[in-house]
Amino acid sequence: MLGGPVFFALMQTSITRGFSAGAFMALGILLSDALCVAISYFGLVSLFHDPVFMKYLGLIGSAFMTLYGLSMLLKRRIEVKPADDSKFRKGGPLLKGFLLNTLNPFAITYWLGNVSWVNSVFDTSEVPLFFTGALGVVFGTDLAKAYIAKRLQKVLNAQVLLRINQFSGAVLVIGGGTILYKVLAGQAFMP
Repeated sequence: MLGGPVFFALMQTSITRGFSAGAFMALGILLSDALCVAISYFGLVSLFHDPVFMKYLGLIGSAFMTLYGLSMLLKRRIEVKPADDSKFRKGGPLLKGFLLNTLNPFAITYWLGNVSWVNSVFDTSEVPLFFTGALGVVFGTDLAKAYIAKRLQKVLNAQVLLRINQFSGAVLVIGGGTILYKVLAGQAFMP
């Protein structure tokens, strides 16, 4: 929830494009998390134990994260102007949140671990309620992050915004590099 590549991408989107864009990105992250929970819960999990599938997921996720991070890292200038929440394509941030989260092998690993634990602790009738609550809390937290980041925009100048953007890009590049390293080293993402 804090400090990962998706966190920094959400903060950067909210600061530079406004709360609505951040909220749509948070919605994309929620949809991705819900997909990860469904895949884990309904037995498609065997796919994530297939080393070939995980290798390709890791390579694609690494490439996506690294390229997106490089585009942020190499940006030379950020225009400081109030973000107009009404003037953005809603699908862009939604798709960005969905893809960043879905293509990150650690997201499926996280939810797979939770599904395994929840299935061992709760009755079958309680599991959907647990995950509805968990996903609701994650979505609410992401909305709060987007709101706080939008509020920070008012006190940040162009130089600070550029540094935040570059730092966020560096985190994404490091995240993509870490995934690539794990794939090439043959390290598993599953617990």
